[in-house]
Amino acid sequence: MTSGFTTKSNNKNNLIKQTLKNHYQFKKFRGVANYVEEQREDWTNDYLYRKFKPFQREELFIPDNDVLSNFSPKAKDVKTSESHNALSKFSMTRKGYWMLMTSYDAIKKDYDFTFQVKVGDRWAFHPSSIRSRLVELFDVETYNQWKKVVLDDLASLKWCLAQLQTDKDLLWSVCCSPSSERLCKSIGLQVRQGIAFI
Repeated sequence: MTSGFTTKSNNKNNLIKQTLKNHYQFKKFRGVANYVEEQREDWTNDYLYRKFKPFQREELFIPDNDVLSNFSPKAKDVKTSESHNALSKFSMTRKGYWMLMTSYDAIKKDYDFTFQVKVGDRWAFHPSSIRSRLVELFDVETYNQWKKVVLDDLASLKWCLAQLQTDKDLLWSVCCSPSSERLCKSIGLQVRQGIAFI
């Protein structure tokens, strides 16, 4: 009698369990929950205070028509803040309002991924800072309209995920909020203890 799981899913579940149990970062922070909490606090403290340069409201409702699949720019060509200096070996796939970016994180000593969403003339990933900036620049109604448009475009995010090419058996990333956890689950990713797995 079969249990309903393939060997591949059993292997992935075992990899997830081993990662949660043995990754040095989780040991360093005395557990997964502490690590996730620390990451979320750092991101919130950083991103909530960043300012968006003003842009036109209409730009919120224009998807990115430059579809990229596994584009690998040189690290020096990727514009990130100083807090992301440990990242390298980038690969980007994007379509519509969504982008999947993978990178090597020298601090984590592992590969990482992030989902970013197009917000006017930029790409961003931190939901509460996006909401805060859009309400500040425009209003709650504009934010809600934008949010509906990007969530209606989840097929583009799923497409990005389907294009992923990696020789890694498992990629993991801390979800920056419960909202991010829900997004990851909605597109079929496993999320455990605040960490999403591809």
